[in-house]
Amino acid sequence: MVIEATVTWVAWRKRQWREWLVVNVLIAGLALVIAGWWFVRNQILYGEPTGFEKLTELWGVRDPRDSFGLAIHELPYVWTSLWGRFGYGQIPLPNGFYWGLFLLALVAVAGYGVALVRRRTAELRAVAPSLILLALNVVVFFGVIFNYLLVSPAGPMGRFFFPALSSLAILLFYGLSLWLPGSSDGKQSSGKTLAWITVLAMAAFSVVALFGYLAPAYARPDSFDAADSLPNPVDIQFDSFVKLRGYAVDRSGPAGRAD
Repeated sequence: MVIEATVTWVAWRKRQWREWLVVNVLIAGLALVIAGWWFVRNQILYGEPTGFEKLTELWGVRDPRDSFGLAIHELPYVWTSLWGRFGYGQIPLPNGFYWGLFLLALVAVAGYGVALVRRRTAELRAVAPSLILLALNVVVFFGVIFNYLLVSPAGPMGRFFFPALSSLAILLFYGLSLWLPGSSDGKQSSGKTLAWITVLAMAAFSVVALFGYLAPAYARPDSFDAADSLPNPVDIQFDSFVKLRGYAVDRSGPAGRAD
């Protein structure tokens, strides 16, 4: 939808309708080559091209008339899983990370208001078509996620927003850059500094998330000698991979822990 809106807008602005037709044929052809087999497969296996009916058989289905409040309640989970919530959501990062990113997003959005207060309307007008298309991409995929939340308990996953993540990143960064004062040269220099700060901060965030939270959660567990006394002794063999000899439950963490 967003790609089509972009192509149509360019064709209308430049009166290039022949090129519009060629591009649409290319888009349809590429979509057919990349994803056409998937829809054919679903039709053959499940009797409908999307596979959604089969998904609802596995996860259940919600009535949209009754699930609006629940969908709103699950939006924070969508936000946290967008930035980093490992495993199947049971390994979160500290809430401070998520709140910090949310506040940063609010500051970026406020930057557009600051630009209007500073009467930088000419600058905004020059990039308005691009901003509108980027915002349209964000709105479309937010709508996709929210509608999925209304009909499926498997909906609150930030990964469904990934196709619009680049648009969101550009909009947020541009909003942050609108806080920068000064002349054009000064803003360009400050913009480069802001870009480096953003890249390094997100790289640090990734490293901390990977080595501070994900890696410890999947670290090799402690080993015990056969003669060691373990709490709650059991003797359960899981196929040929592991034997559970005992366990202890710690409820002090956000998701608990079993050894």
